[in-house]
Amino acid sequence: MKLLYAGLDEYIARVIETYLQAFVEILNTDKLVLPVNYNEGAIAIVNKIAAFAGITISENEMSAMRQRSIFHGKYPEQVFAEAQIHESVPAYLNRCFVLYNELEKVTTVATTVK
Repeated sequence: MKLLYAGLDEYIARVIETYLQAFVEILNTDKLVLPVNYNEGAIAIVNKIAAFAGITISENEMSAMRQRSIFHGKYPEQVFAEAQIHESVPAYLNRCFVLYNELEKVTTVATTVK
């Protein structure tokens, strides 16, 4: 049974690789794309999208978003706290990390050029 799960994990890793490769290609070819990263934080992403789209967000709207962003999306009554993962990365994810790092480099260039 363990082999079935390892196989599924490896399959999902290949799917993620395909997505990451597509993201890299899109960022390299489409000058109208706006790359965002979850690590930037929700408020920073909203501000980035608003600026890119030429949308003005009122202080009341921003205040409401900042207040809501404190809480967990799936458990609205819980303050959000991301769990730290201390497991080693399986070898089948190595290519995903290579592509993710490439995506980060392209994203940095795309963000500075715009």
